[in-house]
Amino acid sequence: MRNHSTHVQTLLAEVCELPATVPLVFPSQNGAGLLLGIRSSHEQTREVVSDLGIPEVVVALPRNGFGEPRLWLGLHENWIGCRGNRLLFEQCAIRVYEGSRDMKPVQIVRLEWTTPRSVGGGVAAYDGQFAGHPHWHVDRGALQQSTYDATVFAGNEVETTEVEEFQEGLEVLEKEASDFHWLSGVHFPAHCSWMSTKWRGDFPCPHQNEPTSLDSLQSWWSGSLRYIGGELRKHRG
Repeated sequence: MRNHSTHVQTLLAEVCELPATVPLVFPSQNGAGLLLGIRSSHEQTREVVSDLGIPEVVVALPRNGFGEPRLWLGLHENWIGCRGNRLLFEQCAIRVYEGSRDMKPVQIVRLEWTTPRSVGGGVAAYDGQFAGHPHWHVDRGALQQSTYDATVFAGNEVETTEVEEFQEGLEVLEKEASDFHWLSGVHFPAHCSWMSTKWRGDFPCPHQNEPTSLDSLQSWWSGSLRYIGGELRKHRG
């Protein structure tokens, strides 16, 4: 596991533009199992509390220009201890927080991967029944009550980001508030084979997967961290 921990450490340092020698990711005993997580007092890290009330250390994602960071990455990976000193992969996740250094960061999105659990009789089932694994969640912090402006032209409703001036036949509607907190419970699949496997709404699900090897898990970390880092900096950097 030491090489695996080093792999995740190197990736995180790369995405956050820190020297690879800066210690960030460490394995620690978790009962009979193992927990891989960020433990660091580097100036580009800080402690936050997840939506589940769990403290964790996160690393700043640098901005494209100058200025203080406002996005932070957290991650973990859990392994269960088995007979013969073996370890069984259980779950991993990447969480994104937003907030400047003088603000309490808010968890806004996360990418999770959980393996199926035994339900007896030699049968294993994933959390969420048909939910995708791995999957994305939009978190509550990104789903605060929002408003939008709408204009009506010739009886048709058109959403706009702003209205520069009024024209004849245009009427500005009152701002309408919508509550999207229910969306935080939706699992958006991050890996599926719908293109090649027709799904009929039953098991097995082509959007439920688990790592086939340590190499496949490391590939997932490589693609996930680099993709998330790139997308966040492109749209919020």
